[in-house]
Amino acid sequence: MKAARVVGVGLVAIVFACTVLGADDQIRLPEELTAIVQLEGGRIPGTRRLQVSIRIDSVTPREAALQLAGLARNGQGNLLAALKGTSNGRIILGVVEYPLNLVAVKSTGGRRRYVAVTARPFGIYEVDTGQPSLNYPFGVMSFEVDDRGWGEGQVFPAASISVTDDGSIVVQNYSDTPGRIIEVRRK
Repeated sequence: MKAARVVGVGLVAIVFACTVLGADDQIRLPEELTAIVQLEGGRIPGTRRLQVSIRIDSVTPREAALQLAGLARNGQGNLLAALKGTSNGRIILGVVEYPLNLVAVKSTGGRRRYVAVTARPFGIYEVDTGQPSLNYPFGVMSFEVDDRGWGEGQVFPAASISVTDDGSIVVQNYSDTPGRIIEVRRK
């Protein structure tokens, strides 16, 4: 399990950063994208690729994200409880659909940066056997798309989110390496 410290406008910091977050005036909603998620290793050895569809219906308002950041300071359980039941869109992985509980979008220099967080569902095996992965209740995805509508990024399919004393966001992935989100295309 490897921690990825996130600062500035990095992976999840864009979601919580006071100065950069908010509804992006340049995005037309709903927005639909397609991509391929590529994962290495884990319980299943080798490389796995899965086609995904992403639909963004709304962007998390700045004020709501600031409240979530406050909750995250007190532990990810509070953040998880606050995110459940919210939806800013959805991601479809193969034939399984999940809500996107938090979505941030930031446009700069012809590129658009997306960060999405979902409260991931747990499998029966995970819960029944008390797997350590239960401490990684979020799915996190961050990617950039250029002005032509193409892009790539990272995906953390089982992640924990915490806030340090200095306000830095830390995303820790359950497996040693995050996955990749490639061949992102805006429809």
